Amino acid sequence: MKALALISFAIGLVFLISCGDGNVVVATDSSEQRAIDIGIINEYLTAKGYDPTTVDTTESGVRYIIIDEGEIGDESLSIEESDIVEFDYIGRLTTDKLFDTSIEAISEEDTTIFTTGRTFEPIRINYSSTGWTLGGAFIVGFSQGITATFGKVHIGSRVLIIIPSDLGYNAVPQFANDIETIPAFSVITFELFPVRVIKQ
Repeated sequence: MKALALISFAIGLVFLISCGDGNVVVATDSSEQRAIDIGIINEYLTAKGYDPTTVDTTESGVRYIIIDEGEIGDESLSIEESDIVEFDYIGRLTTDKLFDTSIEAISEEDTTIFTTGRTFEPIRINYSSTGWTLGGAFIVGFSQGITATFGKVHIGSRVLIIIPSDLGYNAVPQFANDIETIPAFSVITFELFPVRVIKQ
């Protein structure tokens, strides 16, 4: 009898997990979740006017589009190995809901993001084609998207990266001001805007 109760509980748990919440669909294992994420990403790209089959993808599965290469005419504005790069970002769900940004004017779209006293400023990194460094920890997909794109652009560029949930926050929801901004298992996107390069 106890075994039957445990089996019933397990089946119920799998059912609840697979139902997901809102625009987030949660699978019972990582390969199923990745397949779901790919479907969400392809729908997002199509809705934005891109052909998903032609969008660049890193080996791990981060999709990226160089929307604008920036100020190509001046080589001093290109991003090269070991350069210090400052860049702004806008983070959104695939529903276009804002969850974070370094740009104060954009933050005003959502009072959850905009808080009095917050400092809005570009992130600074030391760029490398094999990875980059700075203080703090960043999700894997964000790091890989930067590594894959910044060596191909110049200051003034605009890059879009789309990150599957397992390379983002995975099962851990994110909050701002005690309000959930990124549900568990969300595909997330970042627009990246390099604004300054310091040659080393």
